[in-house]
Amino acid sequence: MIPRTWKQGFQLLFNVLLAMAGPAVLAYIITTHIMPSMGKWNSRVATVIILGGYTIAITLMLRRDMPRSLRQKLLEIGVPVCIARGYDLRGSTANAERCPECGKGIDPRAASALSLR
Repeated sequence: MIPRTWKQGFQLLFNVLLAMAGPAVLAYIITTHIMPSMGKWNSRVATVIILGGYTIAITLMLRRDMPRSLRQKLLEIGVPVCIARGYDLRGSTANAERCPECGKGIDPRAASALSLR
């Protein structure tokens, strides 16, 4: 996702900072205030919490753009789908201008794939 406005840029920066600092802050709070002191184990538990938090954050960030990129790949190989919702447009007529499911305009790549059938 490439930010197109200042607002989107700040949202992206906030999300990245939250994803990076969130697990570390959570681990600090748990190991210093919630858990009893266990010597070496506190740092090990903190490491597990941080790594788990990073794993979850990265998974969520990657998963957010995955459906749209899959739809773009399908359009590139010639499968007509709605870029907004992923609706299969193969049953649509060649002169269709809008997606029958969501009503958005059909992507030019999907329209050309429909006209080639």
